Amino acid sequence: MAYLSSAQEIRISGRVITSLQDPIYFANMVLLNQNDSTLVNGTSTNEDGTFEFESLHSGNYILQTSYIGYSSYSKPLSITKDTELSDIVLKINTQELQGVEVSMDRPVLEKKAGKLVFHVENTSLSSLSSYEILQQTPGVLTMGDAISIKNSKTTVYINNRRVYLDDPELKSFLQSYSGSNVSDIEIILNPSAKYDADSGYILNIHTNKNVSVGYKGSLEGTYKQGVFSKYGLGTNHYYKNNFLDIYAGYTINQQKWYKEDQGYIQFFDGQQMDDYWEWDMYKTSKYTSHHLNTIFDFTLDQRNFLSLTTNVSFQPNQQIDNDVQTRNYNSTKDYIGGNNAIGDLENENTNIALNATFTREINDRSTLSLQTNYVYYHDASTQGLNTSFFDANDDFYQANFLETDADQQNTIFTVQGDYSIDMREESMLEFGAKFATIDSESEMLYIGEYVPINASDDRFSYQEDNLSLYVNYSKDWDIWSIQAGLRGESTNTSGVSQTLGEINGQDYLELFPNVGIQHQLNENHLLGVYYKRGINRPRYQSLNPYRYYVNEYNFISGNPNLTRAIENRVGLEYTYSGNFIFDLYYQHIKGDLNRFSFQDNENKFLYNAYFNAEEFYQYSLDFTHYRYLTKNWFVSLYSSAYYYNIGFEAIESPKKVQNLDTFGFFGQLNNWITLSKDRTWRATVNLEYLTGFYFGNYYLNNRFKTSIGLRKTIWDGRGEFNLNLADVFNSVNVPLSIDYQNQNNWYSARPETRVLTLSFKYKFGNYNLKDNQRDLEIKEQQRLEEQEQL
Repeated sequence: MAYLSSAQEIRISGRVITSLQDPIYFANMVLLNQNDSTLVNGTSTNEDGTFEFESLHSGNYILQTSYIGYSSYSKPLSITKDTELSDIVLKINTQELQGVEVSMDRPVLEKKAGKLVFHVENTSLSSLSSYEILQQTPGVLTMGDAISIKNSKTTVYINNRRVYLDDPELKSFLQSYSGSNVSDIEIILNPSAKYDADSGYILNIHTNKNVSVGYKGSLEGTYKQGVFSKYGLGTNHYYKNNFLDIYAGYTINQQKWYKEDQGYIQFFDGQQMDDYWEWDMYKTSKYTSHHLNTIFDFTLDQRNFLSLTTNVSFQPNQQIDNDVQTRNYNSTKDYIGGNNAIGDLENENTNIALNATFTREINDRSTLSLQTNYVYYHDASTQGLNTSFFDANDDFYQANFLETDADQQNTIFTVQGDYSIDMREESMLEFGAKFATIDSESEMLYIGEYVPINASDDRFSYQEDNLSLYVNYSKDWDIWSIQAGLRGESTNTSGVSQTLGEINGQDYLELFPNVGIQHQLNENHLLGVYYKRGINRPRYQSLNPYRYYVNEYNFISGNPNLTRAIENRVGLEYTYSGNFIFDLYYQHIKGDLNRFSFQDNENKFLYNAYFNAEEFYQYSLDFTHYRYLTKNWFVSLYSSAYYYNIGFEAIESPKKVQNLDTFGFFGQLNNWITLSKDRTWRATVNLEYLTGFYFGNYYLNNRFKTSIGLRKTIWDGRGEFNLNLADVFNSVNVPLSIDYQNQNNWYSARPETRVLTLSFKYKFGNYNLKDNQRDLEIKEQQRLEEQEQL
């Protein structure tokens, strides 16, 4: 026992953190007698890194701290009264980690400076695609093909490089990108000036990295069952020596999806109802997709590194078949006839992205990075639509046949340089430059004699050049931290339409400041403020005048007249005890780019396209909390209560500016549970609820989703079974409606969302190696194609 100089009981407390100021959970804390090293007491740190020893007596002790993967810490203590120790900082032990796979659980969600980190590796989510993982990432909302955070534009990065694909293509890409290679996902809520000004919020997907030499590989098969069956097969291979680190991965997915829609349109003659149309749509999509990714990392010497990355996606023959049955009624709801449209679309899509990155560590405190990217994108489609018309007695009286050919080709080239200086005293200076040039060529041809109203052949050429410069500074003091940056972007665009002539010529310079300040009030209270100005540019496919016809009276099109949108966001953030996070913010977007649907009451058709809104703004209070309820049960809660207002030009209505607003709520409750003592059985249960939301000018209410997953590892980790069921109660598909002025339409889209996924993965070679897998993303590629189908 320690020498007793007093009968008074004494308490010792403190906190264990990493060098990045992140709390360490479950660190081992041991208190020894300094005289003979006998054990006095032991404990583990809490989720916020804190610990406490109680019922001690005055005396001399040794405090020892250890955590797997970190160097141990030891400190002598002479205690005469209650003592709160300064933070204990553990440093990573790289030699201990070399070649070792850490199997101890860590928190699935962590708060770090300016971001939340969602750890995916070794959970049942790893059997899903990257897109399905994003659907279950705290704070992320998926609607149609779009991915958003806080109701706003979100950009996907992989290993700090941007994915240059638009929503539908990005969704397809992430669906074919295996989640078994994802280590964690960063949710960056206030990106620094280093990121492109039109990034918005950022989802940064991190993949695993090699730390020791050797070879390993894996083979994975996936089976999905919804209305139709779907199959996937993938293989990954990694090799590393002291000079070269190689990764090669290939996946093939054979998919067949079913979607069923119901809807109506109420047409007006002035303020009076004219016609009322109802429709049912049955849609089947079939395709086979191929995805190839290679990475060659060269260690040229101790300070110079070269990385070459290739990413190829190929979808050779997508087949979409539509059967749309429409029933027409007059103003007194008497049946007056209808039509039946049988449509088929054949599509071929190719995307090739190449990246070369050279990094030089100039000295121990400064790094230079040079990067260039080339992207080639090609999309070709042929659509046929055969419409039969029937009278009030359902007798056939007319047929129209519509056929179109469409083609789009984009090339993107970027070059950029980044320089960072560690200025010591917890400060960092970064600056850099980037140039990007984009060329897009598209055409839409109507074949045959029949051409719909207000439609014609068109060829559209678009050119964009963007030059950007940035500087960013960050510094940490004991209780203060600041991050401030400024980015300037000069943009020149030109567009030429065969039908409309020269349009969309723009030449502008915009500045984008960004600042965030945090103050540590005391051990448990952190207060921060932030401001960011950003931009949202039109995506290339949204400028393309191509039309996709659901039937002759319902189509989706591009809009070559789109221009930039400017965003301002300011917020106040408060964090209690590291894991109770409150975020109160205001966001305003002038010229917000959004997808709107309008009904032409005179010509009786419905069309959907991107338009610049007059303005959008929202007030929101968000709350995030995460913790271990037990040693084997980790839970995270995210909620957002908001007021949302959007004003836009009501193109087909008497009152030309329409405002829509709503109060809404978005909530997620995610659970990760270890079921067995040997930790080979794990489960996930995720709940999501959304009410009060505008998707363009469509209103959505009361959407609920439940997903569950189960994971089992066998053969000492070489084999892995995963079972997941998405949308357990088939409740995620809810109706969308428009009801203002002379616009009244409604539809309920019901694609396959309740899907059972079963997968098995087998690892061979030295499977305990960590891999270097990552993917290629470039900035402008994300704007390649917008083809969201209603």
